[in-house]
Amino acid sequence: MRLRRNERAVGAAVPPIPPKTASDCGRGVCEAHFGLHSYGSGGSGSAGVASYIENSAYPDRTVWMTKFNVSCAACDAGVSGNDSWSFASGAVAYLSGYLANSVAAGLVWEGYDSQYNYYNPGQWDLYGLIAVDDINTAAKTYTPRKIFYTLSQVSKWVRPGAQMIGVSGSTSSFSPLMAFKHTIQRHGC
Repeated sequence: MRLRRNERAVGAAVPPIPPKTASDCGRGVCEAHFGLHSYGSGGSGSAGVASYIENSAYPDRTVWMTKFNVSCAACDAGVSGNDSWSFASGAVAYLSGYLANSVAAGLVWEGYDSQYNYYNPGQWDLYGLIAVDDINTAAKTYTPRKIFYTLSQVSKWVRPGAQMIGVSGSTSSFSPLMAFKHTIQRHGC
């Protein structure tokens, strides 16, 4: 069994990582990745975390951004989703910042519009990559938002294990512009 280490919200103190013991992997249990989540731009909350892990008892593990997106108060309140190109490109810019900080994976909040029963039971959360067409019908239909298509470009072309490399020169009209070197990376006990 492989586990992902519990995530820590941005701003929370990072606890010391317990030392790995031979019996952990001998029992078939060890952490595969360390998880964070953030709604901050520019790689907020992820700077230095990968190097911290590299210098721990788990240098072969990676960091995943287990939850990220551009903040959207109307989405949280169940008022409306955000289907603009600026919102979609903002999500890619956030992901770019995390990848620049050596985060190995980014999982966007949220896959599809749904009822998020944590803060206000029964209230719809309209952050989804896939938008619900009508929350009041019994049979729901969904339509992809612009953020779905924008992030799918990254998902298609940036494969697991790829390393972000620097880009120089004038790139403002293509911002955010990212380039990657594809390598094979293996994780495990």
